[in-house]
Amino acid sequence: MTCPSCPILHPSLHLSHPPCPHPRPQPQGELMNRIENHVQEAQDYVDTAKQDTKKAIRYQSKARRKKLMCAAIGVGVMLLLILILVLYFIINRDNTPSTPPAATHPPPDGG
Repeated sequence: MTCPSCPILHPSLHLSHPPCPHPRPQPQGELMNRIENHVQEAQDYVDTAKQDTKKAIRYQSKARRKKLMCAAIGVGVMLLLILILVLYFIINRDNTPSTPPAATHPPPDGG
């Protein structure tokens, strides 16, 4: 078997000849390139996923904060309504007489 670039026989056939200085064609080179491309694409997907995960964590934190704020405002409004009702009943209780008015008797007709 000879090297396509020179007349030297392949070293495995004749050990007395030095190895061919020309590089042998690599039929697996295309396969290696495809594998490297797939690995690079996978790395790009991983990087994108990391960024998306960080965004998701930020959005989740903001959503949690909004829920807590809404709950706090709701509790505050309810407490304010309860306070208004309690004060209303306290004020109205103080304005109502605690004893019924004395019964007035009509004057006698007889005279």
